Amino acid sequence: MKNKLTLILIQQWFIDTLKGIKPEEYRAITPYWAKRLLCMENGDNLSKCYSEGTINFICRSLKWYNLNFKSIEDVLTTYHIRFKDFEATDFRNGYKSLKEVPRFIIENKGITIGKGNPDWGYVGDENVFIIHHGRVLEQFNI
Repeated sequence: MKNKLTLILIQQWFIDTLKGIKPEEYRAITPYWAKRLLCMENGDNLSKCYSEGTINFICRSLKWYNLNFKSIEDVLTTYHIRFKDFEATDFRNGYKSLKEVPRFIIENKGITIGKGNPDWGYVGDENVFIIHHGRVLEQFNI
């Protein structure tokens, strides 16, 4: 699988995701996650086209789009960015070697931005990246 996102989960969310109880994962809208989950319309990395200051501004605008933009889509269009296309997400429970760490690979059904479900770990009132899950494809060390 050529285009796979790797994420580390604590045990509770790892188990709930594996069982299908938690159908989405959340990540804060920060420059770190923006660079991992977003790219330019042509596929280039954000860092290739924008300074750290601009990436910070893009993140603030995505969290609270009503500051300077009408919608999240308006932010993405203005800066010519899109969500990266991941075929799957590789979830790991910890940082052990691949031979030892409990992990599974799940279909990645896309990424959006919005508010999450508090029952699935969302905390706060800011928008977050929402990574949507499909079916489990493979399991290791479980």
